[in-house]
Amino acid sequence: MTKGRGNVSRQFSTLTQQTKEDFDQERNGCETCWVDAGGENYNSRMQIWSYRNSKPKLLLTYALSILTCGLVRLIFHWKPTWRIALTCYGCSLKEAELILIRDENFEYFLREVKFGGQTNVDGLSFFGPNGEIYDQEYYRYFNHRKISYVWYGERYRFRRLMNADHKVHCGEYHKFLPLTDKQADRRFVVYGPNEILVKLKPIVHLVFLEQHREESTSEFLSWLQTLQADCKYDNFISDTDLAYMLALNCYLRDTQEWLFSLHAATLDLYVNIM
Repeated sequence: MTKGRGNVSRQFSTLTQQTKEDFDQERNGCETCWVDAGGENYNSRMQIWSYRNSKPKLLLTYALSILTCGLVRLIFHWKPTWRIALTCYGCSLKEAELILIRDENFEYFLREVKFGGQTNVDGLSFFGPNGEIYDQEYYRYFNHRKISYVWYGERYRFRRLMNADHKVHCGEYHKFLPLTDKQADRRFVVYGPNEILVKLKPIVHLVFLEQHREESTSEFLSWLQTLQADCKYDNFISDTDLAYMLALNCYLRDTQEWLFSLHAATLDLYVNIM
C-alpha cells in the first residue's frame, strides 16, 4: 500500500511540474499545439511552442559567451529552455522563428524555422495530411530527427510532411500519370532528389584494413599453435581452455575490426571537413 501511494505521489509530482511548465510557457505569450511525431500510437505526439529571437537579449548573450569562452552557448545546447528564457519572447505560430519541442519522454529540443523555395522555379508543391496537394510560392518548416514539419496556413499549425503514397491504396497507383517537368521541379524543391546515397569507402582504407586484419590474425594463430604444442607436451592446458582461447580470439578480432572501422570513419570525416 505504501509503495502504491509512493508511485501515485511521484506521478502527481510529475504532472504538477508538467502543468507548471505549460503555464509558464503560455504566460510568455507563445502559442502551442500538438504535432504527430510519426509514431504508431498516441504517445508519439510532441508538443511545440513558438518563439522569436530578441536582438537585445541575443547581443547580451553573445557578450557573455565571449567572456565565458563559449560556456554559455554550451549550457544553452544542453538546456534549450534556458536559452528560450534568456534570448527569446513568445509569439504566434505563424510568426515563429524558433520552435521549442517536448517529446513523449519530456525531453526538450530547440529547432529553427526555415523558409524553403527557389527563385528559378515557379512555386513548389507538396502533399497535405489528407492527400491533398498544396501549391505555394514558398513554405515554412523545421526539421526534427530527420523529419520535416511544414506550416499549413489553412490549418494554422505545423504538420508532418507527407509523401506521395500517403493514404493511397495499392489499387490506385495505376491511375497516376507521369509528372511533367514543371511538376517535377516543384516537387524537387520540397522533397529533394529521388535517390538513395550510398557512401563507399576509399580503396586505400579497405586495403589497409584487410592487410592489417590478416597480419594480426596470422600472428595470433601462430602464437596459439606454439602455445598449444608447448602446453600439450607439458600436459599443462586442456582442450576446454584452448576452446575458450579461440573464442577470445574471435572476440578480440571483432573488437579490432570495430576499432579500425571507427578509424576509417574518422579519416572520412577529416577528409570531408578539409
